[in-house]
Amino acid sequence: MGRNIMRLINSSVWSIIGSLSEKILTLLTYIIVARSVLPNDLGLFVSVFIIIELIISLGGFGIIDIIVKTKDLDNKKLSKIKFFSLILSISVFLFILIIIIPALFLIDNQGLIFITLAMSVYPAIFCYSSFYVGILQRKFDYKKIAIRKTISSLFYGITGITLALSEFGIWSLVIGRYVLVFTDLYLLKKLNSDIDNVCVLWDKKEIVGLFSFGWKVSLAELFTFTTGRVYEIVVVSFFGPASIAILDVGRKVLSNASKLILTPLSPVSLSYFASSEEPLNSYNDLSKKISILLIPLYILLFYFSDLIIQLIFGDKWSQSSDFLKYTAAAAILQPMAWFVPKLYINMDKANILLKVNIYNFIFVVSLTFILIVITNSEFSFMPLIMFITILSSSVLKLSQMCYYLNFPVKTLFASIVRNISLFLLLYLYLEVINVHVIYVKQYSEIIRLFSSVTILLLTYYSIVIYINRDLLLVLSRKRHKRKEI
Repeated sequence: MGRNIMRLINSSVWSIIGSLSEKILTLLTYIIVARSVLPNDLGLFVSVFIIIELIISLGGFGIIDIIVKTKDLDNKKLSKIKFFSLILSISVFLFILIIIIPALFLIDNQGLIFITLAMSVYPAIFCYSSFYVGILQRKFDYKKIAIRKTISSLFYGITGITLALSEFGIWSLVIGRYVLVFTDLYLLKKLNSDIDNVCVLWDKKEIVGLFSFGWKVSLAELFTFTTGRVYEIVVVSFFGPASIAILDVGRKVLSNASKLILTPLSPVSLSYFASSEEPLNSYNDLSKKISILLIPLYILLFYFSDLIIQLIFGDKWSQSSDFLKYTAAAAILQPMAWFVPKLYINMDKANILLKVNIYNFIFVVSLTFILIVITNSEFSFMPLIMFITILSSSVLKLSQMCYYLNFPVKTLFASIVRNISLFLLLYLYLEVINVHVIYVKQYSEIIRLFSSVTILLLTYYSIVIYINRDLLLVLSRKRHKRKEI
């Protein structure tokens, strides 16, 4: 178990390092573009990228999961998976040209059609790259993954930021994405040079087997993605592209900050569960650690939402602050719910995962529309609606885990109470800091922000490190012994 924890920590650190450069540079490019274009123009790109992300989630077919969890994986089987991955990539590109583009003509928005056409190759390259990513994840080689992400993100950042400063507007985001994905594929092939010699191999029985597993995972991912994006779909349908830009700006800081930790840990979690004899205990241990790590971030985004939006994006996006505030509060159970899908996949319950995601999708869509009707379709109520639905969906997903995977209800209840209590305690601590410690009228808002962040994080993580000092000492000794060997 100790060896698994060390592998988890090392892999997590490298995975987060790789994600850090990507998130910082993509967010910086997005901020420059958001400050220079109209909400309606940014809304068009956000709408297109939602379509592209939806297609990517549908076209993934669990390739990475198949590679990571397959016990005996030789070159012959890899050849068949590579061929399957190639078929998927071509299918994704054709799907956009034959289905998506003609469907968009019904909306009669030339800007939307043109940007979608320009982005049509992007998801195909992204899906094909997943074959090489899966091999590195199987080897727990997250150091190489981090290096590749850092280099490709650097190229993206140089391109995207340069074009954004040159007033290319939303096209800086489009071109930057292509630079990112092509650089990424090139580096992945170089890092897997031994595997890249594996030729594609057709085997009808194997392809059918991959498809029978993959479509369930892919459809489950699609419902997960759609559930998370239902708010954007509702907003653009009821209130137009400018409103979706306001929502996206509000969520951008939280999604990038949260995904900086959660997204890179998602593949690590599957490798961790697969190598564990007790995956439920491993899940509980992992979700506890990540919750303790992330909840201070959520409370800071909640407490300073107005100031953060104003400083980063400017006054014209002031409406976005409510979306940041309410989604940050709703995210308190996200670290627990995030790793549940990988738990289903590890326990060979992809069919149940699909069922669970369909239930969650129906629940979120139904609840969202009910609340919109109750609030008379007022855009000002959307942040509150998102808070209610996101939190309720997380509770539902965790409850389903207890039912389908026999996770202890008492343990789940205690974990939920822990996260909520921690959030409330940190809120009260921030109130004390701001009212009684650094509240001086001549202080600027920026000084109050950085002072509060510094005091809160230093106090909180000092306590966390002190409480876990024995565990940290044991892990340090094990690492030292391994170096000596």
